Amino acid sequence: MSEQASEETGSGAGSSLGGNSLGGSSLGEGAHGDRIAEATSRIAELEAELEASGTTTREASELARAKALLHAWVDSVVAVVATPGVGRAVLIHDNGTESRIASPDLPFRLAVPVSFDGRED
Repeated sequence: MSEQASEETGSGAGSSLGGNSLGGSSLGEGAHGDRIAEATSRIAELEAELEASGTTTREASELARAKALLHAWVDSVVAVVATPGVGRAVLIHDNGTESRIASPDLPFRLAVPVSFDGRED
């Protein structure tokens, strides 16, 4: 499926978060842009196999809107349970709902590092 076709696979508002670290600019250049295009296409194809439509957003104004919505969503978090061993983070929002995110690196980023500073010999 081409990137254009994957961008047109439905109008659903949701998809799973986490997974690959793609970072960088929204449009990308060269190999980085190709990697982002391949990842978005692959994800849209996987969602289509599950008969669940998804959307791909890479255009600057649409991406800015998505980021603003994500920031507001994250700001509603009142508790976090990070479980690096299973690659999962659970966000608990101020309205009592839970959002479960499967990610290979997010739980590690959220986990508190071990410290041996206060250790007595």
